[in-house]
Amino acid sequence: MLVTPFGRFEQELIDPSSNLAEFDANVVLLAVRLCDVCPEIHEEFNRLTSGEATALLDGWFVRLSTALRSFRSRSKALVLIQNYEMPAHPAMGIAEATGVHSQCQLIHEANRRLILLAREFENMHVMDYDALVACVGREAWCDDRMRLFARIPVASAHYWRLAGFYVRHLRPLYGLAKKVLVLDADHTLWGGVVGDVGVHGIQLGHDFPGNAFVEFQKKILDLHRRGVVLAIASKNESGIVEQVLSEHPDMVLKREHFSAMRVNWKPKPDNLREIAAELNLGIDSFVFIDDSPVECDLMRKTLPEVLTIQLPKDPAGYPRVADHLDCFDQWTVSEEDRRRGALYRAESERKQLQANVIDMPTFYRQLEMRMTVYINDESHVARTSQMTNRTNQFNMHTQRCSEDDIRRFMNDGEHELVTVALADRFGDNGVIGMTLIRRSGMLAAAAISDELPGAGSNR
Repeated sequence: MLVTPFGRFEQELIDPSSNLAEFDANVVLLAVRLCDVCPEIHEEFNRLTSGEATALLDGWFVRLSTALRSFRSRSKALVLIQNYEMPAHPAMGIAEATGVHSQCQLIHEANRRLILLAREFENMHVMDYDALVACVGREAWCDDRMRLFARIPVASAHYWRLAGFYVRHLRPLYGLAKKVLVLDADHTLWGGVVGDVGVHGIQLGHDFPGNAFVEFQKKILDLHRRGVVLAIASKNESGIVEQVLSEHPDMVLKREHFSAMRVNWKPKPDNLREIAAELNLGIDSFVFIDDSPVECDLMRKTLPEVLTIQLPKDPAGYPRVADHLDCFDQWTVSEEDRRRGALYRAESERKQLQANVIDMPTFYRQLEMRMTVYINDESHVARTSQMTNRTNQFNMHTQRCSEDDIRRFMNDGEHELVTVALADRFGDNGVIGMTLIRRSGMLAAAAISDELPGAGSNR
């Protein structure tokens, strides 16, 4: 890792002989604050006319654009740049909300222009630093003594939070995002033990604590809708959890939202291993949530590669746990992501069919598979980029490509993007394979999704 000297980021980006140029970075993080590059906007805003404030912003974006274009002419590295935080105490006080020319409006405009600028460059993304500061608290984010003494704008108490913010944006670029969320049932999806109080005796509804469980379920369902695969591992009598899913009027999550279920008295690590085998996914892509400290401790000791999260004692804190599940984050959400739960449910039905047939040729014939090949299909760009970043086992070159990389290959006249979609009698799997081919006949990159149902099963 290379850290450039304070205040020299422009020179590092522009100079072809700079330390940054010689380092040949894969990722460049620009942690630039507006108060450092346009100090008048923060320190003397009430002195500025509207035209003067806008001119300052214009000048900054000319400088930033020039530096980025110079850097991009030499490097294809991913660039992550922070947006600009709002002040804890806006310059115009309560007039900020109604003023035609206000400090906050100007900073909002700067953030809008930053997003537009990022679209002009390949492999450049904007990180919402302002949201991070707001979440912690604008006054609490900064230690004034360290800011004045050493120009350090972040209080030491928040270093880990800031590091996590950067990791959150880097994780999906290296195929490290989690894919499966396994949930306990009793005291997790609802209050109480259903085996003791019955389906209609559990705490789930409009009043506390039942409404906390309902809100938690809604947030989990929203994760499912963006591609997170859900499963249940519950110590209960067989059938009773399924009964709650189908009969309780306040259940948000239904049976169709879960791609796998293990309701038995076996150790939960064993159940997770079975679920991983059933879904054909690595156990290191799993997240496990339970209210029991005993179960969580056992899971951490038995399967340390699983991210295990213990719920707080108070159900009111459950929704916030769901809000902080950034381990599932992706830069884009494709249509295949939105259908992933249905894909894995269909895979379970395929396995049932396979168990009932005599031989594999018969199984394949009964699947009625239909493969479609596409050449340079623009609608597949997001999915193709995801496959190169999320697929490991069947990525022939382990080459990671952003959406901009894929588009560049498609449009350079030297490559062809070939994507393959697969459907069968149980459903449409979407795009499951891709390859980038040079016109000279050489293979530039290839990947078959190892996260979709059937991957690795020789289908």
